[in-house]
Amino acid sequence: MLRVHALDRFSVTAILTIALLAPAASFARDDLRLAAGEWSPHAGIGFIAEPDAFLLGLGLDYGVAEFMSLGPLLQLGISDDDTIVAPTLNFHFGIPLLGASNQYLRRLEPFVQAGLGMAYIEKERGNQEDDDVGFLMNGGVGAQYWLNDEIAVGTSMLFNGMPEDVVDENFFFSWQVVTFRYRF
Repeated sequence: MLRVHALDRFSVTAILTIALLAPAASFARDDLRLAAGEWSPHAGIGFIAEPDAFLLGLGLDYGVAEFMSLGPLLQLGISDDDTIVAPTLNFHFGIPLLGASNQYLRRLEPFVQAGLGMAYIEKERGNQEDDDVGFLMNGGVGAQYWLNDEIAVGTSMLFNGMPEDVVDENFFFSWQVVTFRYRF
């Protein structure tokens, strides 16, 4: 049986913390935003409200212009009774904080986003399961903070609307409370 001691856990935690935060002290680029031609995968965890579910968000953005990117986003909501799978093509527009003289404030990137796609919703009601698929439109806001040239942490909220009811739902709110982004 493998036993992990508290000192080993502390060592691993310390090494990972230093590895992630040490590069934050200096930046090779003046502009930390996603530039045209760059790829940036991102993931987040949070929750979906109405119906209530745990949320996992996965995306891959491609920079199309300064402060603008486009890419697929998958929202996966899971609970005991409900499942939501919502793939969309989302547009992401970073709002530049022009004139920010503080180096820490320049690392902050608020953004707006909007997307089109579909939503699959499955609900368990007693011994019955009901599911349906429908068209989905979403829009939202968020912010991310660049720790270094490649890594950002943030948060993202989306308001997801469906023109036609999907299993008696026509709206759900999703909040990726914590997001992680990597830029190539």
